[in-house]
Amino acid sequence: MNRSRLFVVAAVAALPAAGIFSTEAYAGGLSGSSSATILNANATLGPSGDPAGAAPLTLPNAVLATGSAPPAYNVRNKLASYTKSVTSANGITLNVSALGIGDTALSLKPPVPSLQTTAISNVDNLSATLASAVPGIGTFFTFSGTSIESKAAFRINSHGGISYTGSAAIGSITINAPYLGINNVTFSGKPTVNQILFQNAAQTLTIYLNAQTTTTASGKLASVKVDAVDVHFANFSALGATVSGDLEIGSTSAN
Repeated sequence: MNRSRLFVVAAVAALPAAGIFSTEAYAGGLSGSSSATILNANATLGPSGDPAGAAPLTLPNAVLATGSAPPAYNVRNKLASYTKSVTSANGITLNVSALGIGDTALSLKPPVPSLQTTAISNVDNLSATLASAVPGIGTFFTFSGTSIESKAAFRINSHGGISYTGSAAIGSITINAPYLGINNVTFSGKPTVNQILFQNAAQTLTIYLNAQTTTTASGKLASVKVDAVDVHFANFSALGATVSGDLEIGSTSAN
């Protein structure tokens, strides 16, 4: 996957309905959904040169807020704190902790027949680590961040007009992973779309800020996804293993 610019793929992820507060239908048969989460991890890790030995490491949709319309919805998932730990079959452990979480998914119906779905992810403090069970390695990736926010909004009207917006804001982040070539990489502010914070020479490990992805269906814009931070592995080799997948922080989507 290449996120050096905004790109389009022909796929639309279905999101489950939740948090329904109204029975009002929308004119013109309009429908949509949105989703927000503080973290989404989906990766495979295996011995170098041995695809059959790959094992998944997943932590999907942490502190999820999601909804679909019609009818109208306004779903909020707030937590003072969150902790989670998952370990792959080959001994890689992902530890996550967070404070001050507020994920929101909602729909708006302006006066003109149209529908806007919005997702907002906020977390005051978040830390994530990756550790190996191999003796002498231990924790090899650390992430810490404050005031991380992402927002995705998608709007469609009964006349066929479609538009979207996406944004991210970061109080501060610090990433350290010397084994992976990342040494005290930091950022604070409002990143540009698909800003690259770090990329290795082989382009197999890239850290994107304000990573934005759109999808199409039947040749038309269908959704937008925004990750405040996306640590993207593309057949990255280190520590005798090959890694592919993503660690997404502050993830929102709308369609």
